[in-house]
Amino acid sequence: IRDLTFETGGPDANPSGMLGLLGEVGPLGNIVNLGVRDISIRGERDMQETGGMLCATNGGYIARCYAIGEVVANGTLAGFVGKNTGVIEDCYVQGMVDDFGGRLDRLYDAGLVADNTGGTIRTCYSTCAVQTRHRGGLVAYNDGGSVEHCLWDVEASGVETSAGGTGVGTEELMDVSTLQSHGWSGNPNWVIDNGKDYPRLIWEGTPGTPIPRWIP
Repeated sequence: IRDLTFETGGPDANPSGMLGLLGEVGPLGNIVNLGVRDISIRGERDMQETGGMLCATNGGYIARCYAIGEVVANGTLAGFVGKNTGVIEDCYVQGMVDDFGGRLDRLYDAGLVADNTGGTIRTCYSTCAVQTRHRGGLVAYNDGGSVEHCLWDVEASGVETSAGGTGVGTEELMDVSTLQSHGWSGNPNWVIDNGKDYPRLIWEGTPGTPIPRWIP
């Protein structure tokens, strides 16, 4: 899916306050092998909203997905999913998260997930530039959730802190040894064109080779 723009036109146009390609993924929802590219999510200037490029909230299962684009709004915002109470694994996000100049009280903003309350995030990464004040490179707020084997690019994001995950440099995130040492060893869902590009999902068909098992 590519070249999409979503804009809310005020409270009547978006009464739920949810932003994204999908609003809410419920407990029985499964989103797998989905790519969203060149997407723009723009909220209402005078509203507090929850959102991400893929969906506003996830209480189900999201795996082997990616999103590339931008989110501009006020509220609980992230590049991928606004609030997660379910499972997200083997996903990545690239692009930008921004607000309208801090017009309203800020909540949480992050590259991958803004609010991870009781959710699980596993083997994901973000290179999103997070250009707001209350921000996390990967996750902004984590309450009772787990963030396992996840990375964010501190140079691309401009953020050195996160409520979960490990921050690494751009060259490190493009290095297979970094992935191996952070729990991605032998993961069949990823390939990497070592030293030339970030990890990509194997189903995308981009140049690269699988991440070999790490033998210490």
